[in-house]
Amino acid sequence: MTVRKPLAHALMGATLFAASFNAAHAQSDTERYRMSDADSGSLMLKTDTPGEYLMAPLVKTDLDVEISGPIIRATVSQVFTNHTDVWVEGVYIFPLPNMAAVDHLKMVVGGRLIEGQIEEKKKAKAIYEKAKSEGKKASLLTQERPNIFTNSVANIGPGESVAIQIEYQDMALMEDGVFSMRFPMTVGPRFSPPAETIQVASRDGNVMAVLDPVLDRDRIRPRVMPPSFEPVEYTRLPVSIEIDLDPGFPIMSIVSPYHDIHTVGLDGNFQKISLSEGEVPANRDFLLEWTAQPSDKPYTAIYHQTKNGEDFVMTMVTPAASQGLGDTKTHPRETVFIIDTSGSMGGTSISQARDALILGLDRLGPDDLFNIIEFNNSHSSLYSAPRKATPDNIASGKSFVSKLSAGGGTMMGPALETALSTMRRPNSHLGQIIFITDGNIGNETQLFAIIKDQLGDARLFPVAIGSAPNNFFMSRSAKFGRGKFVNVGDTSEVYDRMDELFDDIDSAILTNLSLNGLEDSEQYPSRIPDLYDGQPVVTVSRVAELPVQLTLSGRLADRNWQMPVTRSDLKAGSGLDVLWARRKIADLEENRFSRSTASQIDQQILDTALKYHLVSRLTSMVAVDVTPSRPISENLSAQNVPTMLPNGWDFALVAGTNIADAKPQPVMSPHAARQKILPVPGTASPHNFLMLLGAGFMSMALLLRRRFGWAA
Repeated sequence: MTVRKPLAHALMGATLFAASFNAAHAQSDTERYRMSDADSGSLMLKTDTPGEYLMAPLVKTDLDVEISGPIIRATVSQVFTNHTDVWVEGVYIFPLPNMAAVDHLKMVVGGRLIEGQIEEKKKAKAIYEKAKSEGKKASLLTQERPNIFTNSVANIGPGESVAIQIEYQDMALMEDGVFSMRFPMTVGPRFSPPAETIQVASRDGNVMAVLDPVLDRDRIRPRVMPPSFEPVEYTRLPVSIEIDLDPGFPIMSIVSPYHDIHTVGLDGNFQKISLSEGEVPANRDFLLEWTAQPSDKPYTAIYHQTKNGEDFVMTMVTPAASQGLGDTKTHPRETVFIIDTSGSMGGTSISQARDALILGLDRLGPDDLFNIIEFNNSHSSLYSAPRKATPDNIASGKSFVSKLSAGGGTMMGPALETALSTMRRPNSHLGQIIFITDGNIGNETQLFAIIKDQLGDARLFPVAIGSAPNNFFMSRSAKFGRGKFVNVGDTSEVYDRMDELFDDIDSAILTNLSLNGLEDSEQYPSRIPDLYDGQPVVTVSRVAELPVQLTLSGRLADRNWQMPVTRSDLKAGSGLDVLWARRKIADLEENRFSRSTASQIDQQILDTALKYHLVSRLTSMVAVDVTPSRPISENLSAQNVPTMLPNGWDFALVAGTNIADAKPQPVMSPHAARQKILPVPGTASPHNFLMLLGAGFMSMALLLRRRFGWAA
């Protein structure tokens, strides 16, 4: 693990890098190829010679994670390798958890460790472009969406590799006693409708913001590898994962539903977890779930941190079952099912979606109303308006669903507006929309505006389908829609996940929640969302002083409800400052739809991101090597690194005209691709200098370790 180690460890890492840079002189792949030479599918890059092609830069990823209670600290290490004979700029699009607080960037090049600095987005871009033009190696980390980032690395020489490390802070999710950590590994192609602007009005009718729904939409349409590449040579984009888990309580089970893992128990409840295969292809989300031993007591965790003179408190409180959550409601429902039948839902996803919808139909009661709307480039409805859930109508609904197939674009907006405008909304019925999709669109802002503006008193329940869904869209839609969302990552999960969702929909929920005792604090989320059975209340606050007594209160069905929260188990926490800042930024982004002015909110976002060193919509992180490496006379070629197609997707349905770009070519050897990060190949290295540099670093590291007593 290399997560936030002392300086001596960083120097040792740089030393090992310097030595391996000298020693690991890998075979050069700078030959040019013709189509007839290829025996496997991948992406080929055109050269100035017609009919000749080069390989794209390659990326390998290592994920190291430390989990302490619900707090997650992760380091993502990536290697950009240039297997061409020209100087290149690599641009790699990759996902992170949608609430990840990205606060560190490191670049290792030529035996030197370079720390990234947070800057306003335009300034960071200017610094990067200047370094690029001067032939210096540089890295620019930019947020495209809260869960999608681009990493640009300039001036990678022929045969060279550059190692990039990104660190982020996150929190484990918890529901029904099961904690989970999700790490997305690939970004599927996103569909964006034609650009249009959205005007968001204040209560007095004045326009307070004009939002672009498809910012940088072309940057989140990554090229994907054709499927002929994946089964045999998946090591083109391999990922290794190592996790140190210290949950703070006895564990009943640890599972990863989509990957085989190896677990070693150490002292007490501490566990070391890794992938059984060592590496896996970057083609689906990694999910780790750990379950506490059964207990009658509600789970309560309170963490405290003091940093730079500020105090932060994080609370995670789950109401006890005896408090009344889970009591079944008897109100009839008006339910509209919206199902995505676009191209990205091809393959296994459309089967999962059909099964999920049919299970939803089976849960309807005789007094319920329902309708079904399917969409891709266009949309169609089972009925013009919701009808009673009679046996004949249910049978018609199942027949309608069974004939659905995937293809075309993802025009969500018109389908969502049709669902909202055709609901009858009788006072006797609870309005609900079950939205079944993978969420792979680029116009999230437009859809959020529709939900906020038109949903009214209905509730929205997104169902995330497939191996790599857009969880940013799903989670924020659920929050705006005052519902909850579930992930269905595999066909075997459909029944259990949908059954759990409808149990929650049928149950009483806590509304108008507040955590009393933190009055002199800045708490996020600023408005606690409604709580479904088994869910915790999670808040992060910057406080003037530690609370003496906390009380969670709200409304349960038609009565007042409250629960005292003990602080006897107050624990020391770390990284709460960046978790708080990340949640403040998310809260501000959401409020751009409802209050204040966009410019005022943007200034608050910028100030918060700069103060707490976070990548955001308005800030980027940039690292520049002061030593020029590319001769100015040499041209620089920009090359996008392709991503793997999410597991289960149908390439022909999503690649479209890009299929012609995905020409076959020879791939790098599995041996070269499987090398662990930091030992990276290079050409024409100054080996004598690097050997001396490495010896000097090692000596300095040992002296520092002896002087300050740092542990290995």
